Amino acid sequence: MVSSGLKILPNSPLLLFALGAVDGISGNERKAVEYLQRSLSIRPQQPEAWELLGDLDLRLGRPGQAGEAYRKAIGLGSPPETTVKYADLLLRLREYSEAERLLRQLLKRDSRLGIAYASLGKLLDAKKEYKQADEALRHAIQLDPDNPQAHLFLAEALQHLGEPEQAEQERALAAKKKEEPRESTRLLRRVLVPAGSED
Repeated sequence: MVSSGLKILPNSPLLLFALGAVDGISGNERKAVEYLQRSLSIRPQQPEAWELLGDLDLRLGRPGQAGEAYRKAIGLGSPPETTVKYADLLLRLREYSEAERLLRQLLKRDSRLGIAYASLGKLLDAKKEYKQADEALRHAIQLDPDNPQAHLFLAEALQHLGEPEQAEQERALAAKKKEEPRESTRLLRRVLVPAGSED
Protein backbone atom coordinates (compact mmCIF):
# COMPACT_ATOMS: atom_id res chain seq x y z
CA MET A 1 0.00 0.00 0.00
CA VAL A 2 2.78 2.45 0.91
CA SER A 3 4.76 1.49 -2.21
CA SER A 4 1.72 2.13 -4.44
CA GLY A 5 1.45 5.60 -2.87
CA LEU A 6 5.03 6.21 -3.99
CA LYS A 7 3.93 5.72 -7.62
CA ILE A 8 1.53 8.62 -7.17
CA LEU A 9 3.91 10.77 -5.07
CA PRO A 10 7.42 9.58 -6.00
CA ASN A 11 9.11 12.42 -4.11
CA SER A 12 7.19 12.23 -0.87
CA PRO A 13 9.70 12.28 2.01
CA LEU A 14 7.11 10.76 4.35
CA LEU A 15 6.36 7.83 2.03
CA LEU A 16 10.06 7.25 1.38
CA PHE A 17 10.70 7.30 5.14
CA ALA A 18 7.84 4.84 5.71
CA LEU A 19 9.21 2.47 3.05
CA GLY A 20 12.65 2.72 4.63
CA ALA A 21 11.22 1.90 8.05
CA VAL A 22 9.21 -1.05 6.69
CA ASP A 23 12.26 -2.45 4.88
CA GLY A 24 14.31 -1.91 8.04
CA ILE A 25 11.78 -3.87 10.07
CA SER A 26 11.76 -6.70 7.51
CA GLY A 27 15.57 -6.93 7.53
CA ASN A 28 16.17 -5.43 4.08
CA GLU A 29 18.66 -2.88 5.40
CA ARG A 30 20.28 -1.89 2.09
CA LYS A 31 16.95 -1.08 0.43
CA ALA A 32 15.85 0.76 3.59
CA VAL A 33 19.00 2.90 3.44
CA GLU A 34 18.25 3.78 -0.21
CA TYR A 35 14.74 4.94 0.68
CA LEU A 36 15.97 6.96 3.65
CA GLN A 37 18.72 8.62 1.63
CA ARG A 38 16.16 9.59 -1.02
CA SER A 39 13.84 10.95 1.67
CA LEU A 40 16.64 12.95 3.26
CA SER A 41 17.84 14.32 -0.07
CA ILE A 42 14.37 15.85 -0.51
CA ARG A 43 13.87 16.99 3.09
CA PRO A 44 17.04 16.81 5.24
CA GLN A 45 15.35 18.21 8.37
CA GLN A 46 14.02 14.82 9.56
CA PRO A 47 15.61 13.73 12.84
CA GLU A 48 13.72 10.40 12.82
CA ALA A 49 15.03 9.55 9.36
CA TRP A 50 18.62 10.38 10.36
CA GLU A 51 18.26 8.28 13.52
CA LEU A 52 16.90 5.30 11.60
CA LEU A 53 19.65 5.71 9.01
CA GLY A 54 22.17 5.56 11.87
CA ASP A 55 20.54 2.38 13.20
CA LEU A 56 20.67 0.77 9.77
CA ASP A 57 24.26 1.83 9.12
CA LEU A 58 25.20 0.27 12.43
CA ARG A 59 23.45 -2.99 11.50
CA LEU A 60 25.33 -2.93 8.19
CA GLY A 61 28.65 -2.60 10.02
CA ARG A 62 29.29 1.03 9.11
CA PRO A 63 29.94 2.74 12.47
CA GLY A 64 31.42 5.91 10.95
CA GLN A 65 28.34 6.56 8.85
CA ALA A 66 26.09 5.63 11.78
CA GLY A 67 27.84 8.19 14.00
CA GLU A 68 27.45 10.88 11.36
CA ALA A 69 23.72 10.13 11.02
CA TYR A 70 23.21 10.16 14.81
CA ARG A 71 25.03 13.51 15.08
CA LYS A 72 22.74 14.99 12.41
CA ALA A 73 19.66 13.67 14.21
CA ILE A 74 20.88 15.11 17.52
CA GLY A 75 21.57 18.45 15.82
CA LEU A 76 17.97 18.49 14.59
CA GLY A 77 16.57 18.04 18.10
CA SER A 78 15.95 14.30 18.20
CA PRO A 79 14.86 12.81 21.54
CA PRO A 80 17.41 11.84 24.22
CA GLU A 81 17.39 8.19 23.09
CA THR A 82 19.37 9.21 20.01
CA THR A 83 22.12 10.70 22.15
CA VAL A 84 22.20 7.47 24.16
CA LYS A 85 22.54 5.47 20.95
CA TYR A 86 25.39 7.70 19.82
CA ALA A 87 27.10 7.36 23.22
CA ASP A 88 26.72 3.57 22.97
CA LEU A 89 28.36 3.68 19.56
CA LEU A 90 31.22 5.75 20.97
CA LEU A 91 31.56 3.19 23.76
CA ARG A 92 31.85 0.40 21.17
CA LEU A 93 34.55 2.46 19.45
CA ARG A 94 36.28 2.90 22.83
CA GLU A 95 35.85 6.67 22.76
CA TYR A 96 35.03 6.64 26.46
CA SER A 97 35.59 10.28 27.36
CA GLU A 98 33.28 11.65 24.64
CA ALA A 99 30.61 9.04 25.41
CA GLU A 100 30.77 9.88 29.11
CA ARG A 101 30.63 13.62 28.40
CA LEU A 102 27.49 13.20 26.27
CA LEU A 103 25.75 10.99 28.84
CA ARG A 104 26.55 13.23 31.81
CA GLN A 105 25.43 16.28 29.83
CA LEU A 106 22.18 14.51 28.98
CA LEU A 107 21.60 13.50 32.61
CA LYS A 108 22.31 17.04 33.75
CA ARG A 109 19.39 18.18 31.58
CA ASP A 110 17.08 15.34 32.67
CA SER A 111 18.01 13.13 35.60
CA ARG A 112 15.02 10.82 34.99
CA LEU A 113 16.45 9.11 31.89
CA GLY A 114 16.86 5.50 32.92
CA ILE A 115 18.35 4.51 29.57
CA ALA A 116 21.06 7.14 29.96
CA TYR A 117 21.96 5.78 33.41
CA ALA A 118 22.04 2.26 31.95
CA SER A 119 24.39 3.38 29.20
CA LEU A 120 26.54 5.28 31.70
CA GLY A 121 26.72 2.16 33.88
CA LYS A 122 27.82 0.06 30.90
CA LEU A 123 30.47 2.69 30.10
CA LEU A 124 31.77 2.82 33.67
CA ASP A 125 31.95 -0.98 33.74
CA ALA A 126 34.04 -0.89 30.53
CA LYS A 127 36.34 1.63 32.24
CA LYS A 128 36.65 -0.82 35.17
CA GLU A 129 34.92 1.63 37.52
CA TYR A 130 32.72 -1.14 38.86
CA LYS A 131 31.35 0.53 41.99
CA GLN A 132 30.24 3.62 40.04
CA ALA A 133 28.81 1.33 37.35
CA ASP A 134 26.83 -0.51 40.02
CA GLU A 135 25.41 2.79 41.33
CA ALA A 136 24.45 4.08 37.87
CA LEU A 137 22.79 0.80 36.92
CA ARG A 138 20.83 0.54 40.15
CA HIS A 139 19.60 4.07 39.51
CA ALA A 140 18.64 3.07 35.94
CA ILE A 141 16.62 0.13 37.28
CA GLN A 142 14.98 2.31 39.92
CA LEU A 143 13.81 4.64 37.12
CA ASP A 144 12.87 1.84 34.71
CA PRO A 145 12.59 -1.60 36.35
CA ASP A 146 11.48 -3.20 33.06
CA ASN A 147 14.68 -2.38 31.15
CA PRO A 148 16.26 -5.80 30.50
CA GLN A 149 19.57 -4.28 29.39
CA ALA A 150 20.00 -2.41 32.67
CA HIS A 151 19.61 -5.73 34.51
CA LEU A 152 22.15 -7.41 32.21
CA PHE A 153 24.67 -4.59 32.61
CA LEU A 154 24.18 -4.68 36.38
CA ALA A 155 24.82 -8.43 36.30
CA GLU A 156 28.17 -7.74 34.59
CA ALA A 157 29.12 -5.09 37.15
CA LEU A 158 28.15 -7.38 40.04
CA GLN A 159 30.22 -10.18 38.52
CA HIS A 160 33.21 -7.82 38.44
CA LEU A 161 32.52 -6.84 42.05
CA GLY A 162 32.71 -10.50 43.07
CA GLU A 163 28.99 -11.03 43.69
CA PRO A 164 28.06 -13.93 41.38
CA GLU A 165 24.79 -14.82 43.15
CA GLN A 166 23.40 -11.31 42.77
CA ALA A 167 24.67 -11.23 39.19
CA GLU A 168 22.73 -14.41 38.42
CA GLN A 169 19.57 -12.90 39.95
CA GLU A 170 19.91 -9.87 37.67
CA ARG A 171 20.39 -12.12 34.63
CA ALA A 172 17.22 -13.98 35.56
CA LEU A 173 15.32 -10.69 35.90
CA ALA A 174 16.59 -9.56 32.51
CA ALA A 175 15.35 -12.79 30.91
CA LYS A 176 11.84 -12.16 32.30
CA LYS A 177 11.59 -8.65 30.91
CA LYS A 178 9.83 -8.25 27.60
CA GLU A 179 11.68 -7.25 24.46
CA GLU A 180 11.20 -3.68 23.32
CA PRO A 181 9.80 -3.04 19.83
CA ARG A 182 12.49 -2.71 17.19
CA GLU A 183 13.77 0.82 16.71
CA SER A 184 12.38 1.13 13.19
CA THR A 185 8.91 0.33 14.53
CA ARG A 186 9.23 2.94 17.29
CA LEU A 187 10.47 5.61 14.87
CA LEU A 188 7.77 4.82 12.32
CA ARG A 189 5.10 5.15 15.02
CA ARG A 190 6.58 8.46 16.18
CA VAL A 191 6.30 9.89 12.66
CA LEU A 192 3.00 8.40 11.53
CA VAL A 193 0.87 8.29 14.71
CA PRO A 194 -0.33 11.65 16.05
CA ALA A 195 0.82 12.44 19.59
CA GLY A 196 -1.60 11.28 22.25
CA SER A 197 -3.37 8.71 20.07
CA GLU A 198 -1.00 5.75 20.72
CA ASP A 199 -2.93 3.28 22.85
